Amino acid sequence: MSNTVHTLEWQGKNGVIRLEASYQAMLQEKTNNLDGDICYTGKLEIIERASLTAYFNDKQLDSGWNPASWFLVESPVPGVYQIRDVPKIGIQTEMREKVRQFLEDTIAQGTPVSVQAFRLDHEGSPPPMRGKGNYPNGEFQSSICFVAVLHHLLAAKQSSAVSCSRFVQSDMSFRLLLHHRS
Repeated sequence: MSNTVHTLEWQGKNGVIRLEASYQAMLQEKTNNLDGDICYTGKLEIIERASLTAYFNDKQLDSGWNPASWFLVESPVPGVYQIRDVPKIGIQTEMREKVRQFLEDTIAQGTPVSVQAFRLDHEGSPPPMRGKGNYPNGEFQSSICFVAVLHHLLAAKQSSAVSCSRFVQSDMSFRLLLHHRS
């Protein structure tokens, strides 16, 4: 998966504002460093590589590396919002939804299905909704069907398309589609 730089640009009150964001999530075997000895644990973990940079009139104004802080918060100025990880730019109400969608799309496009499934299996919830705090207690279904289907397809080497759906919250569902052709 490539690490694509996504760009959103708009005309602000006093100049042009541009956001550049890149996000890549991947699974990697967890290691422990024991005084220089690297021990592989046999367990997987999610590694995130991310950057968010804000420009004002083509001059870099602020940057951040923590995608968990890529959400909008109200600024002290009424009607103006800021991205928590890059608070030096002000976002007017009319651009708020576009910026929020831009950040969510950047993260979604950099998150492969394998990482989404791993989060559901091992963390018990999807990544946090940006700017909405933690998920309330939602109804989770086990993703054993995902693992079982994957195992079946690999073991049997049959050609099929499988759909495994699970409801994460009452208003949100994830559909994982696996297409395997032998």
